[in-house]
Amino acid sequence: MVNRDQPVNGKRSKLTLLNTGNIVLLDVSLNNVWSSNTASLEPLDLHLKNDGNLVLRELQGTKILWQSFDSPTDTLVPGQPLTRYTKLVASRSENNHSSGFYQFFFDDENILGLHYNGRDVSSSYWPKPWLLSWDVGRTNFNSSRIAVLDSFGEFYSSDNFTFTTSDYGSVMQRIMKLDSDGVVRVYSRINSSMNWYVSWLAFSGTCTVHGVCGANSTCSYSPKLGRKCSCIPGYRMKNPNDWSYGCEPMFDFTCNKILVWIYAYKIVIVKHFNSHIGRDMASIDVLQKHNCKMEEKLQRVYVNEGENHFVKFFLWFATAIGAFQTVSIFIIWCSLFRTNQKTFADQQGYHLADIGFRKFSYFELKKATKGFSQEIGRGGGGVVYKGLLSDDRHAAIKRLYNAQQGEGEFLAEVGIIGRLNHMNLIEIKMKILAEVALDCVVDERDSRPTMSRVVEMLQYHGND
Repeated sequence: MVNRDQPVNGKRSKLTLLNTGNIVLLDVSLNNVWSSNTASLEPLDLHLKNDGNLVLRELQGTKILWQSFDSPTDTLVPGQPLTRYTKLVASRSENNHSSGFYQFFFDDENILGLHYNGRDVSSSYWPKPWLLSWDVGRTNFNSSRIAVLDSFGEFYSSDNFTFTTSDYGSVMQRIMKLDSDGVVRVYSRINSSMNWYVSWLAFSGTCTVHGVCGANSTCSYSPKLGRKCSCIPGYRMKNPNDWSYGCEPMFDFTCNKILVWIYAYKIVIVKHFNSHIGRDMASIDVLQKHNCKMEEKLQRVYVNEGENHFVKFFLWFATAIGAFQTVSIFIIWCSLFRTNQKTFADQQGYHLADIGFRKFSYFELKKATKGFSQEIGRGGGGVVYKGLLSDDRHAAIKRLYNAQQGEGEFLAEVGIIGRLNHMNLIEIKMKILAEVALDCVVDERDSRPTMSRVVEMLQYHGND
């Protein structure tokens, strides 16, 4: 669309190719409202091609002086490239075809996206600006910046963005258009006698588009009802025919106001101020010399959507499982702790063996014999030392030469002594022990009985 912001009258306006090689658009008053700014003395040809491209070229050779594909408005046709030098600009509305606020182009990071260029602010809203380029499948390493829709319905871009239309594979009439609501759509139809239908769109839910309802307003979207703009409480629509102007307050001011801030629950209007404002504009630290001030509380409505019983049941179930696991872990820990305590006590010798005698640890015996320092006798299986127990009783402590070979015989000997004790034959036991002890300490070493002989003697007397 040539000169879209100052369109000429459709009647008696003229598009002319001059002998100088320049294309000019003259209105009804013969004023030059647009020109291609081209010049050539060679024979020229202005030709409308089958793909919709209007081309001005020299007849001799293939030099193109100007083409309409280099000056798109809000629409691309199949085969028309979108490059670093071109962009789509939406119309203000469906009936107003002047330049709107939404643009579709490659940004400085080589990413093809949708941008809002409003009266006061500008921003990007597609792809989602809080996501990195590779999070949405884009790449910014290709600086060629070119995108095109082919005749089969496939779109591909240098930033790795591709899509296919719902009717992909068939050659038909298609256009890619940035609509006035800020959404890019692909329209298709079989022939000129059929109606256009949407075969692809960038996203659904037009409330994603920035600035769609203007300042001081809210946006809601329903698949059935579409988009709905509303003013916040205390405000009304500024322009009944255009939501892009936003909303204005419904109350009047009798003083000379300078600035209006909306924060938290109140609207504050001050004339003179000296303040420090945080990033969220939620507080004003200092206000000085204000000649007028007005506060109006805004109504805040909370909608109770009801409880989700399934979620509530799931939360209770998860809590019960967690509590059960906690109790189980505590019980297991207590059991392990008590088992460790019992094992530790066993290692320290504070239990009775099944043979009826108290069991002492190696460290207790080493302490009682002062490091096995006072020897009082020797036998075939080990050395006997004098010891003093913790309860001040004297004892003869035998240290085996080989614990693995002599331990069985030693335990058998202790078991026999234990059985004698259990039968209350103290006097007989003492006599037997004395006889065996005397045999073990005779002067002639060869006459002393071996450990196995001692066990046999004790067993023999024990059976008696």
